[in-house]
Amino acid sequence: MRGSFMSILLFLFLIGCSSPAEESSSVDNPSKPYPPQQATENGDVVVNNEGETVNYKRFDAFLTSVLTGENDEIRVTKYTIEGAPIFYNLQFNGEDILYTFDNTEDGYAGSGRGKRKTRCSEINQINVGERIEYRLRVCDSNEIAWTFHLSSEKTSADMDEADPDYNQVFIEAMMENTIVIAPYATDPEASYPTYEIRIDENTRIEGSKNSFEELKVKDDVKVWVRKIGENDKVAERVWVQ
Repeated sequence: MRGSFMSILLFLFLIGCSSPAEESSSVDNPSKPYPPQQATENGDVVVNNEGETVNYKRFDAFLTSVLTGENDEIRVTKYTIEGAPIFYNLQFNGEDILYTFDNTEDGYAGSGRGKRKTRCSEINQINVGERIEYRLRVCDSNEIAWTFHLSSEKTSADMDEADPDYNQVFIEAMMENTIVIAPYATDPEASYPTYEIRIDENTRIEGSKNSFEELKVKDDVKVWVRKIGENDKVAERVWVQ
């Protein structure tokens, strides 16, 4: 969405956890030398000196883990002009994110050199022109959280190529500006979850139908969400079979 600014909150499944960040597992990052090629081979999301991002799909996978409530952790590694690695560790425990900023290997960091941690409950996704930026929000320490910044040339058009957040589902019920979707039952004795997905003026309805008014119960759909929260999921795109 060129030239526009859209803030999308990716709400994590926060259950009021108030434990201090220091109580979580420690982070053990590599020491120098740690060149970009090695970081890439290790699975880090790497931002080189030219601002190019490598292994960006690994960050996408992390966001998917957050969506599904599965434990996951990633390391983003950026490099100073001198080639020193700076680490940004994100650990998701199924409820919230422990973020560690580690510039231990930066010899020019001065008094701010070392590891600093905070716990956060949101990731902000911001579309700015042809770039997508991510920042942490609602953290124990906003000062530490502000050190995390990841951007990509990935655009809204690129998101059309991404896998849907809900696939092989159908509309079980409809309410005002909301659809309730459910997976197909493969085991008649099992229970299956349902999901309320809100439709707003920016939701794209595609496929065999083009508007919310055309949607019907039992429609087969695929759904991409752009706001993820415990009680608030807003559809970016709904594709109707």
